[in-house]
Amino acid sequence: MNSIRLAFSTIICILVLYDPELKYLGFGSYIISALLMMSYLVCFGWLESYDFRIFRQDFTVYGALLIFLMGLVVVAAVNHGDWTISRGWLVYLGIVVPVFSILYWVAFVGDRPERLLTSVGLAAVLQSLFVIGELVSSNIYHWIGVFFERPSLAINSYRASGISSMTGDGLSFIQFLGFFSALTLVFSSRSLRLRFFWFASCMMIVSSMIFIGRTGVALCIVYLIFLMLIKSRVLSVVAVSFLAVLLLAVAHFVEQVPASDFLFAIQHSIRPFVALMEGDLSLSPSLNDLVNNHLVFPASFESWVLGVGQWVTPEGYNFKGSDIGYVRLIWYSGLVGLGLFLLYLVPISYFTVKFSGKYKVFFLSFFISFLVANIKFPFLFWSQVIFFFLVIYLSMTRSGFKEVSIDRGCRDEYA
Repeated sequence: MNSIRLAFSTIICILVLYDPELKYLGFGSYIISALLMMSYLVCFGWLESYDFRIFRQDFTVYGALLIFLMGLVVVAAVNHGDWTISRGWLVYLGIVVPVFSILYWVAFVGDRPERLLTSVGLAAVLQSLFVIGELVSSNIYHWIGVFFERPSLAINSYRASGISSMTGDGLSFIQFLGFFSALTLVFSSRSLRLRFFWFASCMMIVSSMIFIGRTGVALCIVYLIFLMLIKSRVLSVVAVSFLAVLLLAVAHFVEQVPASDFLFAIQHSIRPFVALMEGDLSLSPSLNDLVNNHLVFPASFESWVLGVGQWVTPEGYNFKGSDIGYVRLIWYSGLVGLGLFLLYLVPISYFTVKFSGKYKVFFLSFFISFLVANIKFPFLFWSQVIFFFLVIYLSMTRSGFKEVSIDRGCRDEYA
């Protein structure tokens, strides 16, 4: 029964997180996922018992999400801006994704957060195998293209996409979710064999990021730094120093080797870190472009407070040409919108960390890394992020509540 649940759960995670575009189906990943979930519930769901408890903080968390999304609609309408975008966010991220997340949590996760972490970790491992496979085998590359649509960036550059409809920042961020899940399971698994498997999975996931986009690599490093800072300051200093020396050594070695797509991918991934460590942004054209061209802020006080209600240009490009999530949010809804985002993020991160028990350090570091991630791209409006946050919150709070109840029961029994 556990293997059947894991198979269905992992397939749904692949569909929801990686959003593959199947060439021979006329509907999207969420519809396929919903059909699979309904099939599982009809065929196997009656064999399990489900926990439908509702906590008071559930209303706080969901209410904060609705206030955030509704607030963006109101601010954009006041500015006479493009409020249809935020209206779409409200319907999709505020209703469709939460309903789907709750159903997935009820069907597959319950009060066992490690079930979600396992499915997300396995999904990332499978995606890594596809990414590496299409790079080393022309046959694998061909067969992936037969069944799945490739993004244009993967066709016209060195980047790989596996079975996903994404590549670059988006896909590497989803791989970061897989890395976080796998690393958490390394430290929480009781079996030595499982720990080795998840550690090897972490290495494979990071390796795949090199050929997807360096955002995920950077987030892994940021996450590890925060994790070590929280757990041990001495360990963090040693680890970060070792990492800096290793990156410099690899960078200087690779720079001496004739260029190829494989080596270019490695150079592209590590060049920003070398530029930061050597204090010369010109060593990384993309980092130099990010600092000089993407940090574009409003000039008027009113625009700072309420934004201008524009998310994209009429041609479909990012407004003001910036990729930075916080900058785009300020242009759209000002500091009011940024405050609404924090209003949403604080409750869900607080309650998740509060009830996370042995996972506390991992999730605290994860939420901090997520704040850093939005500097590069507005991941806060991603359905994958809302899905992951809600399911992990629901499972973690129930798990923490159960542990507290058992602990109190034991104390009462022996009092």
